[in-house]
Amino acid sequence: MTDESIANVLTPYELAEFLAFLRQRCHDVMVAASWDYGGLGSAVTPDAVERPRLLPALDKAQVERFADEAHNLWLDTQGGRYNAPTPDPAQVAEMGRLLLEAIHGTPITLSGEQRRSVMHVNNRIIGTHHGSVLQAGTVEGDVHLHPSGDASDTLRNPVLASTEIHPGACRADIVVDADPPRAVAPSGSLYIVTLQARTTRAVILRAARVVISARHRPRRACYTPHILGTMDARKFTADFDADPSMMHPEGPDFPLTISAVDPEQISVRALTNRDEIAWHLEIDWTCLEHKGTTVINNNGHPFETYPHGVITETHCNPIEHTSDCPTRRMPARAKRSPFGPVDTTP
Repeated sequence: MTDESIANVLTPYELAEFLAFLRQRCHDVMVAASWDYGGLGSAVTPDAVERPRLLPALDKAQVERFADEAHNLWLDTQGGRYNAPTPDPAQVAEMGRLLLEAIHGTPITLSGEQRRSVMHVNNRIIGTHHGSVLQAGTVEGDVHLHPSGDASDTLRNPVLASTEIHPGACRADIVVDADPPRAVAPSGSLYIVTLQARTTRAVILRAARVVISARHRPRRACYTPHILGTMDARKFTADFDADPSMMHPEGPDFPLTISAVDPEQISVRALTNRDEIAWHLEIDWTCLEHKGTTVINNNGHPFETYPHGVITETHCNPIEHTSDCPTRRMPARAKRSPFGPVDTTP
């Protein structure tokens, strides 16, 4: 920071909150770098961060590139290294801010910060549709922008959604004997959905429901256990053994409100004890006079959940798959695990 130190920008509470967020994000980067698949999902920033309100997801190459730096910063947020001086919290916070900017490629503005030094102006517009636009290299005096409003196509589709699949109580990769074989998530897996508005106006999320597109007896499958972490969000449970299948809140229920600067994150724990389930999530929304439904799925295909406790195993071991294991017949470019970020942008 060029104009004033973080200690003068953040209150003691905000500084502690930001350090806790850095500690968790660094931990998540280290864990993701150790996984054999995927990357790291998006994260809602704490109140100590004025903008952005949402850090974008990271791919596998990004988390591996910054894993060592994240580990060093994680040690600093824990109080420093053994036999080394205790680092100053404000300096740790500033190093963390710079690391987040490097990892995510976006400036991090903290609450109470009045100005940032602008090193470069990229004064160009890309695309075909624009609302109110101001282009300037240097501005002196006050600037007032009066937006002309959201475009009609944005109001008709105002919800941005991203999804990550995290392991629950059953932490394992399952490859079913399909044609071709593919990885599916076990019962109890968590579907973390981040919802943000494209519009400047608030969008009311009125309800959510799970929709089953297929149900059948479990197929033969390869089961490979491992250890991974989970994350917290607004929690719901989808019981696919019930008739009809229902989403049950474990805390605040719908309706919820989102905006461009105020996202929400929900966690859906998918449970089935009898059948393999193919399903997707639907969220009803309202924005001004417009109403609609956002469908959240796995890159155009349904999510697939395998029942707990009834798996017909191939008797593979962690070192080698049996000769008739479906994993051996998976396409070369297919995901070997169901977990990690998926493409759900409507």
